[in-house]
Amino acid sequence: MASPAVDFARSNQARFLDELKALLRIPSVSTLDEHKGDVLKAAEFVAADLRRIGMENVEVIPTKGHPLLYADWLHAAGKPTVLMYAHYDVQPPDPLEEWHTPPFEPTERNNNIYARGAVDDKGQLWMEVKALESLMQAHGGKLPINVKVIFEGEEGSGRRSDRRVCQEAESEVESGFRAGLRYGTVRAEYSHAVRRPARVGVHGD
Repeated sequence: MASPAVDFARSNQARFLDELKALLRIPSVSTLDEHKGDVLKAAEFVAADLRRIGMENVEVIPTKGHPLLYADWLHAAGKPTVLMYAHYDVQPPDPLEEWHTPPFEPTERNNNIYARGAVDDKGQLWMEVKALESLMQAHGGKLPINVKVIFEGEEGSGRRSDRRVCQEAESEVESGFRAGLRYGTVRAEYSHAVRRPARVGVHGD
């Protein structure tokens, strides 16, 4: 028997995928100065949805490079705190001639989504956000644990202007409970819910 969170994720799967595609259309290439505005646009896109689903203290924090995105929900007294990490920036899509479809126009083929960032890392990031939304909907606007979110915009460039902020947030999280790019029960529950029609594809094809 599926949990209410899984039921919510399944019933909203089409919307979740449409939202992911909208994020994938933003060419947030962190290594190219001409896309600096797009990187900010991607951060604001994600921040807006975090606010909408009920996360608190949502901030797009300026750095010497690209913005850091922070949010939290800390009302589960006596429960552990999870730190969720992902990045909303992407690498350049070159060489363009190796793409069968435009890299910033998400395309579904063979139950996969093909676009720059579909896996690394907008797909994982959006899965985390939708897991939080599903859990909050299932628990009357609350989460069963405390959550801190850090999404960065410099992973692709390697600049890491936000390293100090990340380290400070991580140092406050209880040891043994960290949700990163590949682990975490919050995202795993959502991943189980939406494994049916469209998997998230790879960089290119």
